[in-house]
Amino acid sequence: MKKVITSVLLSATVLGTGLAVSSNANAATLEKGASTNAAVSFKAGDEGQVIPPVDPTDPTKPTDPGDNGNTGNNGNLAIVFATKDVNFGSNLEIPTKALTVKSSDKVSLEVGDVRGTDAGWALSIQADQFKSGSDVLTGAVLSIDKSDDVKVAEAQPSTVTAVSSAVTDATTASVALNAAKGTGSGVTVDNLAAGKIKLVVPAGVAKAQAYSTTMNWTLSDVPA
Repeated sequence: MKKVITSVLLSATVLGTGLAVSSNANAATLEKGASTNAAVSFKAGDEGQVIPPVDPTDPTKPTDPGDNGNTGNNGNLAIVFATKDVNFGSNLEIPTKALTVKSSDKVSLEVGDVRGTDAGWALSIQADQFKSGSDVLTGAVLSIDKSDDVKVAEAQPSTVTAVSSAVTDATTASVALNAAKGTGSGVTVDNLAAGKIKLVVPAGVAKAQAYSTTMNWTLSDVPA
């Protein structure tokens, strides 16, 4: 610091005698000042409104209505985005022992909350059994790992967010994302990376055909 100050003084000296320096060292603050009142207010979102989703990869960008995953749900608390498809592989060999396959796609979920109450909410998952027509992939278990990518769109990095929970068996309704009281306002984005969802298929049940199921996401207006 001393070297920098010295350099500045030397430069000023070299510029010549015409240099003028102003200073407020002797300025005094008068006792009588003034104050300005600042205010802002918000209103609760309309129950019939549609909260626009955001790009799960870059939450600073809005998501076009035609994008895969936009739910179109309305309300001041709603699931506004959910990835429509996830795949666990194709043309897999018939397993002769328990086989675990991981999701090959990222699954993104978004919950919009503009109620203005900070009451919290809970997002649950329940999946049907994998089927091919009337044929059931008996004993297959779908599970979800805890997410490590939950954030509120355009919020400060230090913002407290909803908490993700691991789901050991999605055939039973389970809370996957919970926003405790005081959290959950705005658009909460949960990105489940590829491999976070797993399917365990026991030996002796799979046939040479394609199976599918539906993962149903439901939202409660109170935290779990």
